[in-house]
Amino acid sequence: VQSAIAPFDIAFDTLSFDVQYFQKNEATDSIESFSRQVSAHGSRSESWWGENNSQTFAGSMNSQMVAQQKNSELEGTIVISAHTTHRSANVMSPFVMDARKAITAWNYSFPDDLLETTPDKIFEAAMQKRKEGDNVMHLLSGYTKGSSFVGFVHILRKEHTMSDQKS
Repeated sequence: VQSAIAPFDIAFDTLSFDVQYFQKNEATDSIESFSRQVSAHGSRSESWWGENNSQTFAGSMNSQMVAQQKNSELEGTIVISAHTTHRSANVMSPFVMDARKAITAWNYSFPDDLLETTPDKIFEAAMQKRKEGDNVMHLLSGYTKGSSFVGFVHILRKEHTMSDQKS
């Protein structure tokens, strides 16, 4: 084995923590509008996951909020979010690539854009400027990790009346 996965300190350990309270206004907030308001905040706090994941997360939050409000009378909701990045990345070290396998992978992936292996064609391909829309093969040589937590604390509305008569 020429390459192996090895830890490499590439960044700093970080922690981002946010707490936000959302009060539900019975006069103006419908179940859906209150849910959208809370899930929009959650989506912004999770935006570091990327747009598609953030939208998926917002949709999950929204459906969870709607379900909770249909089962209970909410006074408000506290959203707690925490994100961390970790110092160590996992990288391939040393990064050794088999040129024949790389060319085979390219030619398999792009049969209409085959790489030729004559010295002239390799030099020509290396000197060519890349344009938008050109075929691209991405190589993963390592990754970093992070952790995330989002939680809700729902404040329930409880009304209690009591009357007492004494004679």
